[in-house]
Amino acid sequence: MKNNNIIYEGSLVSKYFSFKCTCKGIVDINPLNVALAESMIIHNSSYKKSTNTKAYPKGDYYGSSSYWAGLFFSLAASKSKLTTFDADNVNSVFEKMDIHLFKTDLENITYLLVSAIDRENSTHLNAKNGRIEITIKIINIIKSGSFFIDLENKKGTFSLVTELSRKINERSNYAFATKFCHYLCLYSKNIDSDTYVIFDSITSDNLGKYDKLYRKSKDFNYYKNYYDSMKALATKNGVSLQGLDHLLWYYYK
Repeated sequence: MKNNNIIYEGSLVSKYFSFKCTCKGIVDINPLNVALAESMIIHNSSYKKSTNTKAYPKGDYYGSSSYWAGLFFSLAASKSKLTTFDADNVNSVFEKMDIHLFKTDLENITYLLVSAIDRENSTHLNAKNGRIEITIKIINIIKSGSFFIDLENKKGTFSLVTELSRKINERSNYAFATKFCHYLCLYSKNIDSDTYVIFDSITSDNLGKYDKLYRKSKDFNYYKNYYDSMKALATKNGVSLQGLDHLLWYYYK
């Protein structure tokens, strides 16, 4: 007799592991759907290392954004020095990338953090030395003394997103700027992870299904409009801002 177990197993997917949607195919925003999206993303090999603080550089892997973020916070906040282990990791990655080291440890770590976030999120900064230019921008803001004040965003102006989004070589870095700010808050010990939400064109294109007043735009000057709409939607449905972002992005992509 023919074995049809795979058909039965496939039926279980639709019963237990499918998103709950309206009759019009619009995904419901609720904790269970968010949990399902998180499960899909966590088990995706492209993302599962990103939040691992011990995902050190090894072979062709250049280290996770969370690993470099930990060193970034340590150097930027207290001007401490790298351990021999971390310094060796920095040197090995720069050698593999075939680029010259910057003058300071903080510049090197910032560049590697920028590179990791860019690589993990496919924002393609590397065109025309975009990673270097963004690194220089961040270092200059740190030197001005306003970086961590801007990152905390207590005034709600999102000034750091605005500054990092400004064009480099005729290209806006809006999506990267929101991801950089979001992930730094996520990896921070004392800044709310919902201080920022990642801007993604897929999410923006579908946000109007839930917020009829939302007007999509890829202009970073409208980021507050995007954030406020996402925040209100997350609060209304009892989910986190990041969870909402992951659900809409994963379902509609």
